[in-house]
Amino acid sequence: MSTVFKNEKAACQTYIDRSIELCWLMSVQDPPVIIDFTAVRGTDIDDQKFRKFTKTGTKIDFLVWPVIRLHKNGPPLQKGVVQPI
Repeated sequence: MSTVFKNEKAACQTYIDRSIELCWLMSVQDPPVIIDFTAVRGTDIDDQKFRKFTKTGTKIDFLVWPVIRLHKNGPPLQKGVVQPI
């Protein structure tokens, strides 16, 4: 198996290494950058925090991608993505 998936293994390892590096860099900031997973099903979609995924609507069905915040309760660096009901 390791000879068959040699290239895929190298690509995955690069992805994992970069992901760990980014998480580390976000956590050593003062204050740390926050990944905000708070999106409650059935609540209104805040257009300042979220973009809609493949449907239109006003209520959250599920979270596709979290909001990236400058710090806890701070302004969004990157909007999250939600799927509306």
